[in-house]
Amino acid sequence: MNERMQAGMTKAQFVADVINRTFRDLIIRCTREDGVRDYFDIAVIGYGGDGVHNALGGVLSHESVNLISMVADNTLRVEER
Repeated sequence: MNERMQAGMTKAQFVADVINRTFRDLIIRCTREDGVRDYFDIAVIGYGGDGVHNALGGVLSHESVNLISMVADNTLRVEER
């Protein structure tokens, strides 16, 4: 996943961008006047030499599956591009 692609980013960075854009799109689709509705449950599974684990960080790392509203409310950081 550390291999660089033609755009100059690593495969890991590319996958992270795709997942983050997907989260953003899902949150937008679930947002109503009264807040984010839980139309989706989210799980991100990471795997490697140390086995299988929840790949989300912070508060979201405590549960294997999280409500979309939890994902919306517990963003770790926002990048400006």
